[in-house]
Amino acid sequence: MQDFETLPLADLFLSTRSAVARFFATRAWAHHRDVEDLVQMTFLEAVRSASRFEHRSQARTWLMAIAANVAKRHVRTEARRREALALYSREPRAGTQPPDAVTESRRYLRRVPRALRRLTDDQRIACVLCAIDQVPSREASRLLKVPEGTVSRRVCEARRELACAIGRNVA
Repeated sequence: MQDFETLPLADLFLSTRSAVARFFATRAWAHHRDVEDLVQMTFLEAVRSASRFEHRSQARTWLMAIAANVAKRHVRTEARRREALALYSREPRAGTQPPDAVTESRRYLRRVPRALRRLTDDQRIACVLCAIDQVPSREASRLLKVPEGTVSRRVCEARRELACAIGRNVA
């Protein structure tokens, strides 16, 4: 493989995309629907950090290290997401809610996945970062490269859309 400086990023993508996708697809934690997103995140991170490539390895090795870091972040994020969903779907203790309230809560929870899919990508990303992963809006604004107010607006819109989609009123 050529050195990173002499290999344009488009060529790097074309020559290594399959290997990166295979890396994610062969992991037990990776769902097939996430593989393409993880590949894209890997290459986006490669573009962002290209200036820090130190030429101590081949470009492919460097890229696979980025893929490994993307995988670690993905596993942590998914664990947090599952933890948050489990928190919201946990059985209430006996006597804490009347049976009708429990049934109603479960009905709302079943609507959440569809409601999340109805959000725009910008709303979903901001909501997951700030509401589920509890990333401060200032840090999320840096990650997303948008003003902090934009992140807050997206989270607010997402919460409103989610509430409407699951049938709860929002003040």
